[in-house]
Amino acid sequence: MDLAAQALPDFAYRFADYAGENEWRAYVVVSPHEASQQLLSYVREIGEACVAFEVPSAASLVTCVTTDELLIMWGFESWSNEDFLQWDLDRSVFSRRRATALVLTLQSWERLFALSPNIASWIGASVWRKKPDSMRLAIAEREQRLEALRRFHNLTDEAVVTQARTGQLPRDPDFAEWLILLSRSDLIG
Repeated sequence: MDLAAQALPDFAYRFADYAGENEWRAYVVVSPHEASQQLLSYVREIGEACVAFEVPSAASLVTCVTTDELLIMWGFESWSNEDFLQWDLDRSVFSRRRATALVLTLQSWERLFALSPNIASWIGASVWRKKPDSMRLAIAEREQRLEALRRFHNLTDEAVVTQARTGQLPRDPDFAEWLILLSRSDLIG
């Protein structure tokens, strides 16, 4: 699975700054526990209330999704296929007023994507893999991210620019990122 890369501090900023109601994001790493703790630290430095929980099974999700703070979850590597299936079936229970970030390995993301398609649809195009801390995306990575946005939203770059010019583009972090990647940040707003 081809995922765009984003440095952890950049992911933390997007997670904290664009933390809408029931917004879900995923961050794919090698070591989810360590990355979760770093993400928690970055988000708190930004000034947002945030908690992080290890979720060793689908049953453990119930206790952590009730928080009113931004939520970071990790521990999906120990999940059985049944855990992923049950989570998907019970998804309406997990709708939240604040944003949620899942920090997981590539294997866990692929299992979630295959076994919990409705949860994966909540995440949509908001999934990244970790890259070394860097503020700039390489050209290939930039194009990969644009392609993911095009596929998810079923729009062309031209349609997004036109909608932005006419004030019809939804106020959504994906579209702001899209315009930035197209070097059209002048149209954000």
